[in-house]
Amino acid sequence: MDDAAAPVSRRADPQPAGSTATLSARSDRRDAGRDAGRSTDRGAGDQDFRTQGALAVQPEPYQHPVAETASKPVTVTLTGFADARQVGETYRDGTAVILDMTDLTDAEARRMVDFAAGLAFAVHGSIDKVTTKVFMLHPPAAS
Repeated sequence: MDDAAAPVSRRADPQPAGSTATLSARSDRRDAGRDAGRSTDRGAGDQDFRTQGALAVQPEPYQHPVAETASKPVTVTLTGFADARQVGETYRDGTAVILDMTDLTDAEARRMVDFAAGLAFAVHGSIDKVTTKVFMLHPPAAS
């Protein structure tokens, strides 16, 4: 066999490529870099901090938005489509509205449900059927 065809190893390590001594030394270097700056004995007063590169960043206080306390829903007993304005204004102000349409004809009630569904859609709220001819409009914060 020709000497020129033999593979030439240019490794500087005296250990073979699969040697456990080489692998454990590399692993130790990696672990040392990862654990740099971390204390292993943690006291009761220690806090966890986020890091940004090599810089520890103290968490800033954050106040979670809390939905306002749910106000009592307003019940509107409808006698005709003329009552739609009261429903719309109350709902637009963020108050849940119970629509009592038991005194309306089926055609008027259907028209009022269409109006209420449009209100709910427009402000990203929701509408639920409670019983026959009684619906509840939920404002967006309560959905």
